[in-house]
Amino acid sequence: MDTNLPEQISAAKQQNMTTSSKARIRPAFLVLQGLIAAAIVFASGLYMQSLLADKSPPNQRPVREQVFTVDTIVATRGDHRPNISVFGNVVAGNVLDLRTELAGPLIEVNPAVRSGAVVSAGTVLARIDPFDYETALAEAENDLLDANAQLMEAEARLASETADLANAKAQLALAEKDLERAEALVKRGSVTQQTVDQRQQSLLQQKASVDSATATLQIEETKLLQQKTLIDRFLLQKKRAERDLSLTTLIAPVDAVVESEAITLGQIVTANQTIAQLMDLSAFEAKFNLSDEQYGRLTGQSASISGMPIDVLWKTGQRAVELSGTVSRVGSSISTDLGGVTLYAKLNNLAKETDLRPGAFVEIRLPDRIYRNTFQLPEAAIYEENRIYVVDEGRLKSVAVEVLAFTGSEVILTGNLPTEAKVLTTRIAEVGDGLRVRDSAAPPEIRPDGLRRENGSQKKPAAANSAEVTPDDDSKSAQGEAPKS
Repeated sequence: MDTNLPEQISAAKQQNMTTSSKARIRPAFLVLQGLIAAAIVFASGLYMQSLLADKSPPNQRPVREQVFTVDTIVATRGDHRPNISVFGNVVAGNVLDLRTELAGPLIEVNPAVRSGAVVSAGTVLARIDPFDYETALAEAENDLLDANAQLMEAEARLASETADLANAKAQLALAEKDLERAEALVKRGSVTQQTVDQRQQSLLQQKASVDSATATLQIEETKLLQQKTLIDRFLLQKKRAERDLSLTTLIAPVDAVVESEAITLGQIVTANQTIAQLMDLSAFEAKFNLSDEQYGRLTGQSASISGMPIDVLWKTGQRAVELSGTVSRVGSSISTDLGGVTLYAKLNNLAKETDLRPGAFVEIRLPDRIYRNTFQLPEAAIYEENRIYVVDEGRLKSVAVEVLAFTGSEVILTGNLPTEAKVLTTRIAEVGDGLRVRDSAAPPEIRPDGLRRENGSQKKPAAANSAEVTPDDDSKSAQGEAPKS
């Protein structure tokens, strides 16, 4: 039997009593802690409320209206004529086929006859062997000399026959007088009838002589006429021979660019054979297309625009060639692909040394119609396609306009603009009626405090010799208004 049992029982009873007392004390402690925490939170709230009640409002900078420095242009009403700018290409208005009219071997060929080369008018391009044609000319000249000699002989015979006829007529007249005297004497019995008969016989013979001389003279005149006709024929043969001889030399008829060639030294050519194609420099043209609207504007007052001057610009890299031209004709048909109307313009005073060639892409400018009583402004002044803004007492005011035409970076428009109005040309995202602006071209304003406002900053006058720059506080008004849009 364990002797320590009573002591263990006593210790257990004491431990149970201690645990029971602690369990009764813990809830009271927790309640006390909650009350203390609530008191602290309540006191903190009262303290913060007192601090907020005693705090003075912070110093706030007033909202100031923004002022935009802008560029303007004075709108001037007047008559304006823009240019129509279109693109086209250069074409050869006259391509010549250089053909041989004679046959024969080529004994000379100009080395400049190559595709792309420029030849001057009168330049010898090739020569055909002239031997046969020189021989033909010599024969024609000899025939002509012989015919002229025969003409002289015929003229001499004609003169002789003319003289013989004159003598025969004179003898006939004498025979007629002898017959008249014989007939008078036979009546008086001075001569016999036989004498009269003899005189009549002599008269008949003289008449026969006159008729024969007249016939001979007519024959000689006919021969003379035939000889002259023969001479004319020989003259034509000589001219033909001379022409044929000249055609053995092939010459460039105009200043031209060689487009193609088919010619070599020693080549035997035939009549009407093409040996080269030449593009006439004086016939180079600019071909371009106008829309129906553009063509209608240009022909509104006239049925034709032929003779209208144009400017042609050919750009090759950094180089620009400016040319002038004149509208020469309207195309033969209207292209369904491009629409509008095709025009051709002749290029004026094209230099022989030019490197401009058909196919070159060029820009063409020609004067448009005249817009009377309108304004011409930069394109940047247009807002919403039909509105501009004018500066009125330092603020913007919108004006409705109608855009009539565009010309490069400018537009031609009409609208109810005030006289000499200053039009806004600076692009502003916040643009709107009432927006406060300042013209960049206006002189700086001298402030009462001795500062001057210049381009959004305040500076001391130059006399102060100070480089100090202060913010442009006065560039914004103190009215407390937000920027208007």
